[in-house]
Amino acid sequence: LTKNKFAAFGALFFFICISFVSNFFFQIGTIMAERLLYLPSLGLSVLLVSSLNMILIKIFASNFTGDRFFWVIIFILCTVLGSRTVMRNKDWTTSQNLWNATIATTDKSFRAYNNRANIFIDKKDFTNARNDLFKSLEIYKDHYTTTYSIGRTFDGENSLDSAIKYYTKSIQVKPYFYKSRINRGIDLLIQKEFEKAIKDFDVCSQLKPHEFFPWFNKAVAYFELQKYKQSKMAVEKALEIDTNSEKAQILLGRIFLEKKNYLEAEKVFKALPENAETLFYLGYSKILAGEKEESVIMLKKSIKLYPAVKKTILQAKEFNEIWHLIK
Repeated sequence: LTKNKFAAFGALFFFICISFVSNFFFQIGTIMAERLLYLPSLGLSVLLVSSLNMILIKIFASNFTGDRFFWVIIFILCTVLGSRTVMRNKDWTTSQNLWNATIATTDKSFRAYNNRANIFIDKKDFTNARNDLFKSLEIYKDHYTTTYSIGRTFDGENSLDSAIKYYTKSIQVKPYFYKSRINRGIDLLIQKEFEKAIKDFDVCSQLKPHEFFPWFNKAVAYFELQKYKQSKMAVEKALEIDTNSEKAQILLGRIFLEKKNYLEAEKVFKALPENAETLFYLGYSKILAGEKEESVIMLKKSIKLYPAVKKTILQAKEFNEIWHLIK
């Protein structure tokens, strides 16, 4: 570079432009990775020193003077940037410290507020989370990740109607955003709006066909609608993805019970670890199959492990004939 001034200053101009452009995007929040600034900053520093070194050589016609100046500047740069690195390392000790520092220097970044809000959500600090998220919306109106995160805060407070409202806003902006779809589907499932929930799970299973939860939740919704054929197809798909899922196997067993296929149901429940739930359903399949004595044994074990099962047994008319034996 010292032999070609045009190349040196052309490269210097190029790196200055990259540095300004990168810094502009960093400030407005579309690029959050400060590491993207390292290359142009490093290039700019080296080229500045090289250019000054070249000028001094021309002025003093002495390589010794130029070399000495070069190393002095390098020493200053290493000292200043090294101390800045030590200071910056404190910001990286926790995620919250990092976003606090980012917001302090770039308060127009909607992503910074959104990311700090997600930390608050994980800590169940929903008030501070919402404050950051509404600040994020002021900077970038109705961004789909922000409205999704607001939905999460309302989920955390068990305000399902409000959560669904904001997940819907997120989906309106980005219809195929998986996180908003799956969360809205689960909330609709809890609210017993099964048909609407299935529509969300259908989209999710298309977006991520190898994900367990869309298929399993869809199976639950169909089961509640008493559409056992569709429920069985969905839960079998879920079990292809996660063969060890106990809740999916229990649902499959329950489908067999509803279809009066007691032998298949018994096979499913017997293959599962013994706990209050599996013993209850095993006892239930035995009584439906007419095996009352074995049913009593299973149900007694279930009550012993989890006494609240007794209330369920009392409420089900199928157990009326054997309740005196269980007692």
